[in-house]
Amino acid sequence: PQSSLWGEPQPSAELRAFTQRMRIRSKKPLLFVVFGTSVTAGEGPTAKSKERSYTHFLQSRLRTLFPAREVRIVRRAFPGTTSSLMRHCMDTFVPERADAYLIEYVGYLRPNAQTHEDLAALIDGLRARCPEPCKKPPAIMLLAPLDQGTCVRRIKRWRPFDKSAADDRENVRTCVENEYDTTAIIERVGAEKLVPVLSERQALRTRLEANGSASAKAVVEHLKVDYVHPSPAGHRLLSELVERLLLAAVPNDSGEALRFAEAVAEAHVPAAPSHPRRRPVCAFGVGLRPLVLGSPGWNYTTEYSKRRQPKPGFIAHRPGATLNVCFRQSEDDVSSAREWSFGYLTSYEKMGMVRVECVRRCSCGSKVVDAHRREMLSEPLVASVRVVRQSPSPNLETTAPALSNEDCECIIRLTTLRRTNSGGHKFKLLAILTGIDVGVVPAAVLGVAEDADLL
Repeated sequence: PQSSLWGEPQPSAELRAFTQRMRIRSKKPLLFVVFGTSVTAGEGPTAKSKERSYTHFLQSRLRTLFPAREVRIVRRAFPGTTSSLMRHCMDTFVPERADAYLIEYVGYLRPNAQTHEDLAALIDGLRARCPEPCKKPPAIMLLAPLDQGTCVRRIKRWRPFDKSAADDRENVRTCVENEYDTTAIIERVGAEKLVPVLSERQALRTRLEANGSASAKAVVEHLKVDYVHPSPAGHRLLSELVERLLLAAVPNDSGEALRFAEAVAEAHVPAAPSHPRRRPVCAFGVGLRPLVLGSPGWNYTTEYSKRRQPKPGFIAHRPGATLNVCFRQSEDDVSSAREWSFGYLTSYEKMGMVRVECVRRCSCGSKVVDAHRREMLSEPLVASVRVVRQSPSPNLETTAPALSNEDCECIIRLTTLRRTNSGGHKFKLLAILTGIDVGVVPAAVLGVAEDADLL
């Protein structure tokens, strides 16, 4: 690894204990989960070279640096995800209880206090997976790539900064010193949670500030193929940052390792349980079943892709099929509308339409969703309705189906229509998301979840 990198993070006690286990010969592999966005997925212009992503470089390097024990890297990457989705869908997206987690996040939307809260809660949730008494709490690291707005677009002078009056040196200063962008939020969360942060802007700071603005632009253009995605050289740099941190965490001797193990045991405090008034829902695959109260004409079915990846969901093939879904609202929802979103499959062949409506103790505008598309493409999309709770009404009660679960105060119904633009009526429900910021590109998240055997 190059020695010119600046701002080396300090390893945590949990990370030092993890690297000590990496040096102990054992047939049982250690599990290292990387949870991130399109940067981790290798999406964008580098999509055809996924084998050259930073996770693959890192896997190869770990075999060389730590030959005594296998460290198996599992990549859980979701392009277009938001911090809210990562937090509330953690158990769906990352089901593994791992020895170490690397959380990579690059914001696609303007960051705010919610981003800070989400990332902090995500760390607490991963730590809470180790039941008490926790002898081996997971090592957690944060990875912050260059921010697309305050760093990459500014220094490259891409829109909306192509006509900015700021000079190039000011753009570099904004990149490395900004206190409000996604990178700054990740750095603060790491400091608060005692989690080491691999900050790309800090690692590159001396290079960006040296030899004038032309040098800074050349560095960024060498490492980024667009506004956010790394080039092969950029993936190598991210791998190198993780590698350097792991090497810095290796205890010098057995006595030091014992002290770190004791420090981990003393420092580990279980996260306080969270009891939000409105519990978000992130349901994929079998997670849909507890929410469905009745489904005449719909069947829970697992289809398979050409690569034999399972794609479960509720499917209807005929008009008039009804799917009744429970939307449990809490007391703070009485006077305000809440978003209810669902993922569904779109395709160019024999796909139909559904009408979405609220039928019990809640109201929403009736909405028709068409799963047919003209182009020869199949991909998941997300549709939403705004739901408002209502007081019990005889008119509403008469439209509700007979239920075995009477504590569900709001029912949302999906009904397949006779009208069709494709000649067919197939409709497939993939996911239900409520109380979560799904962002502006949730289809990418659902699509990669499908590739990751989650849908």
